[in-house]
Amino acid sequence: MTTRQTPAFNIAWVLLTMSRIAILVFGLIATVWPRSSEPATLRAIGVASIGMGLFGAVISAIPYRREPAKLLQLSCGKPER
Repeated sequence: MTTRQTPAFNIAWVLLTMSRIAILVFGLIATVWPRSSEPATLRAIGVASIGMGLFGAVISAIPYRREPAKLLQLSCGKPER
């Protein structure tokens, strides 16, 4: 079953994916060039940001673009009916 997606939905998922990619880029920068008094802590934050950004980008770009109802259910914390 295919549904026609509105322009607002397309804009929303593109912006969501871009924000996740920005988190991924921050993580890469924080991991490669830790400029802090505690570089190990900043590297740990960078690695966590890489994982979070990658996971978020994959989730927002691939499966939920096909099924917007599932995205709404997961983002609102509602169980499936």
